[in-house]
Amino acid sequence: MKSKLKQFFVVTLMFFTISYCTQQGLEPGPSYLKDPQYETDKSMLNKNVAKSLASIIKQKEVRKFVKSNVVNQFDGDYNFLFTLEKDKSISIENEAGRVSINTFGELLSKNFTTSSIVGRSSSSDFESLVSSLNPLMEIKIPELNGISPEDWDTENTTPIVAALASNMRDAEYIIGYDSEGNEYEIDLNKEPDQLVIIIGENERVIGIKNEDVVSGKVNAICEPLFVEQGVSYVLKETYYNECQEPFPRPGDVINDPAGDPPAPVCDRDSKNTMDKINRIKFRNMTIYRDAEKWANGKFELRVIIVIGNIANSQLATVEKFYTEDRNDLKNCSWLGTSCDTVWRTLNTNIITWNEASYGNLMTYTWLEEDSGTSTTYSINSSTSYTDPSGTTSSVTGSVSVTITDEDYKIGGAWVEYCNNTDGNGFDYDTGRMYFSINQ
Repeated sequence: MKSKLKQFFVVTLMFFTISYCTQQGLEPGPSYLKDPQYETDKSMLNKNVAKSLASIIKQKEVRKFVKSNVVNQFDGDYNFLFTLEKDKSISIENEAGRVSINTFGELLSKNFTTSSIVGRSSSSDFESLVSSLNPLMEIKIPELNGISPEDWDTENTTPIVAALASNMRDAEYIIGYDSEGNEYEIDLNKEPDQLVIIIGENERVIGIKNEDVVSGKVNAICEPLFVEQGVSYVLKETYYNECQEPFPRPGDVINDPAGDPPAPVCDRDSKNTMDKINRIKFRNMTIYRDAEKWANGKFELRVIIVIGNIANSQLATVEKFYTEDRNDLKNCSWLGTSCDTVWRTLNTNIITWNEASYGNLMTYTWLEEDSGTSTTYSINSSTSYTDPSGTTSSVTGSVSVTITDEDYKIGGAWVEYCNNTDGNGFDYDTGRMYFSINQ
């Protein structure tokens, strides 16, 4: 009887533990060590760092350190770069009252192993590995429905630490660890009910080769956060919105057709103000969740605007970058059981559209940016203009931009010169998101 009671107690305890973790969106289970999403050196590095941080997060001083740096939101999200904080000291007092002082980097390296990272020996320097494999490695705590990292009780709560993989776009789970080394499968399609620390690659910082800065391809206003191995790392919001040359750019030819200008036909004809991206809205919550999974934190939206120059028969691009809170793009019921997407106002100046110079069409292409392997993305565009004499000039072609293989293609739409720009403007549909242009 005693044996049966003992078995019943153990089974009941196991059931309770599994039920509790399942309710929180964290399910104990076998790891995916052989899953391709964790087989690259970078993803294995993230995984081993997650294990190491989980082993020291039991120390409340480490928890306080992580929280204080995360809530600073250096790039607008709840995260921090390892490179920028690795040399900061943490004082830890043991049960005997003795105090040890180590940097954050030193603490992480003590329990870090390299045995599963291809071509790396156990003696490989931890910080050198980070610098070479994932220079933008970040520690992030995603904000969840009704749960903010600001509310983390570091005295009494020890979160799971999870690692992002290299192919997050298709993944359904990531692997996490508690402070005892137990592994968990964490559902990416359902927000957990407790905070999770995430090890991954930052999505809001871009690396610029130093020769591009020196050559003038990038405006000198782009002061880097840090420089590593000949690359300057800059906030994307600064790079896309401030560092690039304004449009029209030096050397651009502005078309000045002969003859009297035609009588106004479109509302842009009678205005001399800038087009603006007024607002955006995801079509539905399924697309919203596909575009940016909760573990990646807030949204990083990039729009690529292709503009034709009639006079020199060339296509050029203007790009903007937006960092958006998840809650600003949706509205949820009080209990968070049902949500719907909402309009988000951006109100961003783009260009004063002169039809004689830029023709009758522009293309707007939207992406949700995620870290991954760089690849080239081509965008087709065309525009034309008929001058007062009846002569039509046109520009047709494509432009190539650099994206990653993990970026979510929200889609694009043609913007026509004669579309209405009054009030909220004209609403365009990419198939996955609406956006409006007004003046």
